[in-house]
Amino acid sequence: TDGSQIACAVLFDTAKAAAADVRQVAHVRACEVNGLVLDWPTGITTTQKTAAIADLAAAGIVVRS
Repeated sequence: TDGSQIACAVLFDTAKAAAADVRQVAHVRACEVNGLVLDWPTGITTTQKTAAIADLAAAGIVVRS
C-alpha cells in the first residue's frame, strides 16, 4: 500500500546492502529490456510477474521475451 509493490524501473545491477548510499543505474522510462535476463525475486508468482510487467509498460518500459 506504500507504492513499493509497483514496478517502476529496471536496475542494471544487483543492489547489495551497504553501510552507505551506493549509486546505481536504472532504466526508468522509454526503453525495451530483455525479459529473459531479468532477475526476478525468489518465489514470485506468474500473476505477480505479469502485474510487474504491466506496471513497467505503464512507465514506458517494454519487456521483450
